[in-house]
Amino acid sequence: MEMIECGVVADVDVETVGYLIQAFCADNRVSEGYELLRQVLVNGLVPENAVFNKLISGFCKEKQYTRVSELLHTMIAKNRAPDNYTYQEVINWLCKKGKGLEGLRVFNDLKDRGYAPDIAMYTTMIHGLCTMGWLGEARKLWFEMIEKGYHPNEYTYNTMIHGFCKIGNFEKAKILYKEMCNKGHKETTVSYNAMMTGLCLHERTDEAYGLFQEMHQKGIVRDLITYNTVIQGFCKEGQDSRKYELIPRAPGSRFKPSTYSYTPLIQKLCQVGAVQEAKGLWNDMKNLGLEPVVGTHDYIIIGLCDQGDAAEGMEWFIEMLNSKLKPKQETLGRLVECLTQRDRLDDSLLVLEFMFRTVTKTLSLSKISQMGANEFKSSSRATYFYPDGKSVETNAPSVSFFMALAREGMDIRALFSIRERNNGTGCSHFLKRLHSDPDTLKYCGSM
Repeated sequence: MEMIECGVVADVDVETVGYLIQAFCADNRVSEGYELLRQVLVNGLVPENAVFNKLISGFCKEKQYTRVSELLHTMIAKNRAPDNYTYQEVINWLCKKGKGLEGLRVFNDLKDRGYAPDIAMYTTMIHGLCTMGWLGEARKLWFEMIEKGYHPNEYTYNTMIHGFCKIGNFEKAKILYKEMCNKGHKETTVSYNAMMTGLCLHERTDEAYGLFQEMHQKGIVRDLITYNTVIQGFCKEGQDSRKYELIPRAPGSRFKPSTYSYTPLIQKLCQVGAVQEAKGLWNDMKNLGLEPVVGTHDYIIIGLCDQGDAAEGMEWFIEMLNSKLKPKQETLGRLVECLTQRDRLDDSLLVLEFMFRTVTKTLSLSKISQMGANEFKSSSRATYFYPDGKSVETNAPSVSFFMALAREGMDIRALFSIRERNNGTGCSHFLKRLHSDPDTLKYCGSM
């Protein structure tokens, strides 16, 4: 870049420029390489295809897709026809980005320009189209590939098998699977996982479990995806009696359970009211040294609240904070409601303060955050509650707390001062009530 800064780019030959740009890319300084390219293009130097390809590859890795598109158009504008490598990078990028149809257009353009796609390009395109659910187009490429003399490899077969399973066409998936085995490709974990994922997706978990057992009989390794797929399938269908068998058997099958193996089970148990069993799985998970993720605590807290156990719900909330995990707003709202129903207003206030401070960042507590609930209830003065930029209706989690205080005869002023961003003018119906008689306004349950 010193050459650019010193203004000597015009004196550099195209070979040196190409070497420098590729060196930048090799050093993960792709943007600097791109800036050098822009400078030399202004001065009439056009590097070879290999230089453009290096930049395209680098930007694809960095997911700077706008730059990839710019480079492709620059190549064409500067009469540098994209080659097989260029097309492979761009097609792969488009398919990973979920733009399989755009990738197909580039793929067809490649053929129109006289280039012959290799099996890697066919496989990439088939995978991209299958991911989007375009099985018709994927099958056309599949047969075209075979006509060109290419033989599908294990990855290509698994891609098509997964695509058919995803749309529920298991018969064709099984035909392809048998064909793959007959062609000499070995049965793999990937193939089974693809079929089990599709079966569970279409609520055919019993069949997926049959394949799960078949893997064990054939000595095929069942990995983390295998277990999690079947566990989540059982949870989705509510088959409580069999899903628990999977985790205890896991250590004996070269499989180390993860938090994601336990979390769906814990979620399902809490949803059906079996919170104690969920806590048992929680302990098993902790004993294995697995750390909970966001969501695991939330399910248990909501489950406890559904059972009216506000005290233990509060304990789990504190445990969650100690684990440096952030509860979901839904969890906080449910906890506030439960605590208030059980007349635990001090705890309810603490949870509200946390919510306004961390979750709903546009809210702030004024006097209410400086007073304990008992002091607040005995205060003769009205307490003002000002969330900036939000309406009453969007702050439902705080409603039960204020209603509990209002039921005790408190003079609650839930006055929401809402200011528009542009001119700061008030726009709440509460302001009308405030201006009419600010000293005697009482909360009348309109939240």
